Amino acid sequence: MSEVTLRVAPKDFAPPTMIGRMRSRCLTVGLVFSVLAIAAAVLHWNIFLRAWLFSFIFWLGLTTGPLALLMLQYASGGNWGRLGRRIESNALHRSRTDLFCGLGNAHHPPL
Repeated sequence: MSEVTLRVAPKDFAPPTMIGRMRSRCLTVGLVFSVLAIAAAVLHWNIFLRAWLFSFIFWLGLTTGPLALLMLQYASGGNWGRLGRRIESNALHRSRTDLFCGLGNAHHPPL
């Protein structure tokens, strides 16, 4: 019985070339909505905090599931989780950002 060996190189996981264009568009949209969020925070602080808390919990929930899959794949080994590893590891970076943004605003007293 012969064995088939699959070799995976780092270039197989390279992102598409259109990522650069998408990055600049997303940065523009993010800056516009950041200005709108700051304006909303100045005008209606309590409503802003409720909306911020809802979005924080929503995005944290979306990143916790892939993290559990990533930890399960690393603990069990094998190639079954190799396809989703990039998405799941990006969820790790997203959850770090969420926690950093959340803890940075935790000291502000409510109005």
